[in-house]
Amino acid sequence: MFTKSLLSGVAGLSLLALASATAQAATWVNLGVQSVEFSTDRDVFHIGWSAGRFESLKFKVMGNQVEIADVIVFYGNGTKEHLNVKEHLQPGEITAAYDLKGDHRLIKRVEVLYHTEGSGAFGKAKVQILGSRFDAPAPAPTPSPSAGWEHLGDRNVGFISDHDSVQVGPDKGKFRAIKMDVSRHNIFVYNLRVKFMNGDVQDLPVNGLIQAGSSTGYLDLPGNLRTIDRIDVVYKTQGLHLKQAQVAVYGKH
Repeated sequence: MFTKSLLSGVAGLSLLALASATAQAATWVNLGVQSVEFSTDRDVFHIGWSAGRFESLKFKVMGNQVEIADVIVFYGNGTKEHLNVKEHLQPGEITAAYDLKGDHRLIKRVEVLYHTEGSGAFGKAKVQILGSRFDAPAPAPTPSPSAGWEHLGDRNVGFISDHDSVQVGPDKGKFRAIKMDVSRHNIFVYNLRVKFMNGDVQDLPVNGLIQAGSSTGYLDLPGNLRTIDRIDVVYKTQGLHLKQAQVAVYGKH
């Protein structure tokens, strides 16, 4: 019996340690503070894209008692979500975390319906919104080219359909293939075209999603070694981010 109790105690401590580590891993940031009227009051907390992406929200009360009746979260993509926040909170209390649907959400604004319900002698309450921010890992570095690949240029990729050209010219020599490496974020490629110095044009078979940290791979150019005038690409950064994706274009002699 003693052994079983001891093992149970160790397991319990391990779970507590794991929960503590998980809690410490979350980065909770202040998303705003508003004073709360004694009558029914609806306030708007403006967040914006620059604040980052969030997983969940908490609500902290200061100064007086508050009843929270409704919370609506408006996301960066135009959708909204009602959080089931219906709480009576004392000064100094913080709600449990309310998870947001989906992952890594950009929040445009949060609307809260509430009122101060404590004695007027203590004045108006204040409510603070705290957000659990998703801290993305550092962007992946641009992959190094393999032996025999010459770097032809880098481009940042816009968030809407973007047309870029990489000028090459005869000074770079002749090439038998090209490739395009992607970093920071995923991109969607609509068209990749090579124009040669003799006026020929070749559309390469690249159409669709390319993930960050990956490459188009070896794209063979028709004929013998070719002199490239320019490389045209139509693409966009996939999703909503604080920074654009980046591509690096290489040619193989």
